[in-house]
Amino acid sequence: MSDAAEKRKDQADLDREHEELFHELRSIIPGAQVLFAFLLTVAFSNRFEAMTEFQRDVYFITFLLSAMTLVLLLAPTAFHRVRFRRRDKEVMLRVANIEAIVAMALMSLSMSSVVLLIADLMFETAIAWVLAIVSLLVASLVWWAYPIARHFTDGTE
Repeated sequence: MSDAAEKRKDQADLDREHEELFHELRSIIPGAQVLFAFLLTVAFSNRFEAMTEFQRDVYFITFLLSAMTLVLLLAPTAFHRVRFRRRDKEVMLRVANIEAIVAMALMSLSMSSVVLLIADLMFETAIAWVLAIVSLLVASLVWWAYPIARHFTDGTE
């Protein structure tokens, strides 16, 4: 294959990966935004004053996790906009991949923390912890364990 053909193939691969990444982000970001918006409203509800210190701590940690999730999910778009037409797509894709993975890890923690908070409002704290741990385990299995196991069993790098 000639150098020109190789460069066109590499550029086509980068373009495809870029489109896939942004398509994935477009499907993830609304969920993170809804969670963040929900958490914003909790602090201004009448029930917030009645929350225990534990519940307030869980709320604040969840709020921070959710905010960091959004920061990381929106970072690739900001990078793309700032570096537009600078031929930096490969670097952006490498960094955005890491940001998206970390964001999904934070999202799984955020969701489990919301389960902990809501369940603690409704049930005993021990039950709330069990439900939060189960939700984290399910997310971990589906989002991480299965894809990682496939990575090691499909024979590709």
